[in-house]
Amino acid sequence: MSFQNGELAIYHSNELIYPQNFAKYGLSNGRLDQHIYNVITENKNFHKPSSNQSGTKFKI
Repeated sequence: MSFQNGELAIYHSNELIYPQNFAKYGLSNGRLDQHIYNVITENKNFHKPSSNQSGTKFKI
């Protein structure tokens, strides 16, 4: 999992439990949006598009 300027840049699926707990905590506190939550809890690979479109943010 990698963040860049508060946006999820890369997530690789894995067998760890911590990322899913992180996502639940972040969503419950309003610091993680629904899209990132879904990517992490469904354990899907994710790479931020390289275009100038707005990415998915994690609020620090």
